[in-house]
Amino acid sequence: MRDRRSHGWPVPVAAMLAAAALGGCGEPAAPGARPSAPDARPAPPRFDPPVRFDPAGRPLPTAAAPGDGNPVVPGAAGPAPAAGRAALVEATVYTAAAGALTAVPVAAGAPAWSVSPRTPGMRQGDTGRPLAATLGGRPVVLAAFPVTVPAEGGGAGRPGVELVAAARDTGRVVLDDVQVLPDLGADTALWNDGLTATVVAADDTAAVIRLDRGVSAPGVLVTDPAARRVRWFARDLVPELVADGLVIGRGTARRIASRTVAWRVPAGTAAAAAPGVVAIGGRTTIDDPDGPDPEVESVRIVQAATGKAAPGWPRSVEHATTCAYDARSVTICHGGTEVSAYEAATGRRLWRLPAGGREAPRVGAVWHGAVYGTLSGGPVVLDARTGRVREAAPGVRPIAVGPYGALALDDRDRPRFHPATG
Repeated sequence: MRDRRSHGWPVPVAAMLAAAALGGCGEPAAPGARPSAPDARPAPPRFDPPVRFDPAGRPLPTAAAPGDGNPVVPGAAGPAPAAGRAALVEATVYTAAAGALTAVPVAAGAPAWSVSPRTPGMRQGDTGRPLAATLGGRPVVLAAFPVTVPAEGGGAGRPGVELVAAARDTGRVVLDDVQVLPDLGADTALWNDGLTATVVAADDTAAVIRLDRGVSAPGVLVTDPAARRVRWFARDLVPELVADGLVIGRGTARRIASRTVAWRVPAGTAAAAAPGVVAIGGRTTIDDPDGPDPEVESVRIVQAATGKAAPGWPRSVEHATTCAYDARSVTICHGGTEVSAYEAATGRRLWRLPAGGREAPRVGAVWHGAVYGTLSGGPVVLDARTGRVREAAPGVRPIAVGPYGALALDDRDRPRFHPATG
């Protein structure tokens, strides 16, 4: 396969990548890579979790793609990624924009590498947020590109998806798999324009790709990365997470191995609430002795494996629309008029707001014991276990957080990186 990694980085970035290529990982340097002196740039400060950020931040630079399947030149001007098209992984932001997957180290603030699909992209297609995963024991980042696969012998092309995985450090392409969607009959033209593809989960046995076209014609494509084949395709499932060998979305869980339905509950948006636990949004009727029983937003808490009530957890959490796990020990349910915290291992409630004259924040992110949100007076960081204010002036309301900083949306809904300062 032709190496589509770009060259000609600024010297510090080239040095960093050359060192990674020649180090203990055993990966040879790519053709054209220029060895250089070690990068003298100091490492950015690390905080776990960070609670203060540079409020100015900086935009996420992207690389401009000269054409499908061609190298992308780092540093060239390109459009900023839209909200939901950037992923923060440790000290790097990965973006999907301009038909390319791009890595931006937060210390450098400039693209280190960028790759693009080798198949012509759909005119109005789009790529969702990149996904960090491990393939063959190697840390990679993946993106799914909607493409039009040329028909043999000419004629109209078929809608398809090109799954690209690149080594996180060097950008070397380790997987480039093009799969044509199954015959969609009269809907082929519909799917052949304006499709968005997002990698929901991936490992050595399966890649789960969500397909959207606005609010219509959702679907899921499950591929086998090792065998480079389609496992199955379904139009009646909106994949939102993968857990316990199941693709779960909108109240339905299908087995990855067989496509068969494992369980169904009333439809609602699904999210990972804790290891082995899923939160499904919906509505609950509340018993009101003084009048008609109202319906309120609520989250149903179920076991990922069975769809049944999760032991120790409340059957539902009222006045919330979703839950988020802090990747350590606490689950935060939010999105409605209340915010509540639960011990992830047991389901025991820790606290709830509003209470005691305190308002409930509008939550943007949850990470490693911290809840990042906004009150009427501005951004705030709460302690996930106690609900107490941990930082009253964090600078921004993040949508994603890592040890070196956070992503937050600007006034045009474009993500910016805000370095951590404390």
